[in-house]
Amino acid sequence: MRIRIAAIGLALAAVPLDAQPKPAVTAAARPLTVEYYYRITWGSAGEFDRLYARNHAPLFAEMKRLGFIRRIETEIPFTHMAGGERWDLRVTITYRDPAAAIDDPAFKRA
Repeated sequence: MRIRIAAIGLALAAVPLDAQPKPAVTAAARPLTVEYYYRITWGSAGEFDRLYARNHAPLFAEMKRLGFIRRIETEIPFTHMAGGERWDLRVTITYRDPAAAIDDPAFKRA
């Protein structure tokens, strides 16, 4: 198994960079906007805000600094909504492109 992986790795390393196809700029390279909806348990909005500020906000700020995210918007509804339509926080993120929204190897943390 290791010999096969090493052979494949050597074969790929032997291909000159100029011979590899260049990615075409397509519609997939356009910005992608995704909306995330949060429902917060009654009475725990303060804790949610604290955890969001500690865990999500710094990650989004770093991704924006690195260029993966173009815009971040948060919205709290003006009035309460009923039933299944109810949400307490909406975060709208505009990513650079679909690849930045899913996974980009340049943003891997050690």
